[in-house]
Amino acid sequence: MDKTTLRVADLVTSIILMVLSVSVFFMSYRLMFTTIERGRDWFQSAGLFPGIVSLLLGICSLSLFFRARKDGATFKFFTREKVVEVIESREFKVAVTVVSLLAVYIYILMRPGRQFEVATFIYLCIFMLAFQQKNIKNIIYSLGISVLATAAITYGFSQLAMIPLP
Repeated sequence: MDKTTLRVADLVTSIILMVLSVSVFFMSYRLMFTTIERGRDWFQSAGLFPGIVSLLLGICSLSLFFRARKDGATFKFFTREKVVEVIESREFKVAVTVVSLLAVYIYILMRPGRQFEVATFIYLCIFMLAFQQKNIKNIIYSLGISVLATAAITYGFSQLAMIPLP
């Protein structure tokens, strides 16, 4: 890769990291505020360390952004044709599918009162079937692997590590 391509990648990365650091900072601030409301000191909050890390990540992402701009990175790559090309690419579709399946698993299947084992089995089956050919052999393998993986995860966490599952 040439230097300008790397600097454009640095520019995009710095923006993504800044958004991440700001969101983590606000979530850690809420944790700290909740701790103070409960009558405890701010330095006992679970949000203190993530807040510090998010501030440091924000400083690093700002430094990366200004360094990339100084070395000549611009937003000229952000054209309508490029955006359409990215949206139509296979990689983008796979990323959207993965994020969507994770969101369904976290926000729908893992709701309070639902069984962890059933949710994990369903998630693994759907995830494996989404990225392979749909024939009877692959479906049977996906079901078998899902059962074995769910059993191994449940046994490993609940019995071996003695970590309660949701």
